[in-house]
Amino acid sequence: MTTPVRETDLRQFLPNADLLELESAPHLWNINSIDVGATATRLTGWCLPHGGRLDNSALVVNGGTFPLVRSDKPAGQYAELYPWHPNAAFAGFTVDIPHSILDLRTADEFEFRAVPLSGTASNAGYALQITRSDLNFEPPDAVIAARIGVGEALHYTMFGRSIFRGFDAALRRATGGGFEKAGSIVDWGSGSGRVSRHIVGGLRSGQTFRGFDIDAPAVSWSNTHIGPNFQVSRIAPPLDVASESVDVVVAYSVFTHLSEAAFHQWLSELKRVLKPGGTLMFTVLGDFSMASLAPTFPRVAHERWRQRGIYDDSANRQLETIEVGGDVYRNTWVKRAFTSQALGRAGLKHIDSVSPFHFYQDLVVARRL
Repeated sequence: MTTPVRETDLRQFLPNADLLELESAPHLWNINSIDVGATATRLTGWCLPHGGRLDNSALVVNGGTFPLVRSDKPAGQYAELYPWHPNAAFAGFTVDIPHSILDLRTADEFEFRAVPLSGTASNAGYALQITRSDLNFEPPDAVIAARIGVGEALHYTMFGRSIFRGFDAALRRATGGGFEKAGSIVDWGSGSGRVSRHIVGGLRSGQTFRGFDIDAPAVSWSNTHIGPNFQVSRIAPPLDVASESVDVVVAYSVFTHLSEAAFHQWLSELKRVLKPGGTLMFTVLGDFSMASLAPTFPRVAHERWRQRGIYDDSANRQLETIEVGGDVYRNTWVKRAFTSQALGRAGLKHIDSVSPFHFYQDLVVARRL
């Protein structure tokens, strides 16, 4: 095994670090399996070593802290994804939690956080959450799920739950109430409903919900398995929604894939459908994700991103199976100042941000003026 790096500041390993406006280097992790056995619960996943050290990461599970047991065999997939991160090849881990220490057999919910055992945390980070009932939900087939970047049933349910709760918490901060207080809700870019199903499941009498996506098979699946609330959207505006009729619009991982022109067009369109004082919540690829996903971009790309506030020239072929080419669907990074200016241009006020919100995506919260 390689000798662990003893630095907690990873900037020295981060390409183009002088062009990345971060307090410190990013930190990413995930849970891949949950196995509640007779005597213990086993969790597997991956976690970039905090500070590059193989002995410095722990998983907080329902309030209990458990050091990660790293694999002694390097995994090329993590080294390829994060070549700049020391010991990334040893990101894979196992955690065994004896029921005598923390009995998860009766837990209705599971919450996970990855933390350093010593030194300075690279970022406050995100949480992943899932309920026991989520584990019994039958997600869409792999072909449909793959178009939202989800290959495992656990990830569809866990990510959907986590994103929904993050949206709900942000909405409470912004308005004093969660989704239950919103008379009308739109999920723009609903995909196969991993977030929408939680909104639909909590609807009360008098509330309305509509989901829109360009992926017709995903929309069909959602209408069958979640509720008849979903509609195929065109790539360009307008939405089939009346002006000034919606209290809350959410959009997870949509603005992350738009050209600069489409970014502005859709902000204006979502402003149109919002009631005065209505709330828009959407995610972007910002400073945090640039360091997470693209620090090895050519320096000229980073310089262009800093100068223009947006970089929208990164191809993404994820939706080519439904005939949406890279000229429409791409990976787009934006800086905070660009986002705030774009919101103001559309008649929206930037009122809150969460970074990171979910993995490498940041949340932006805005209000219609």
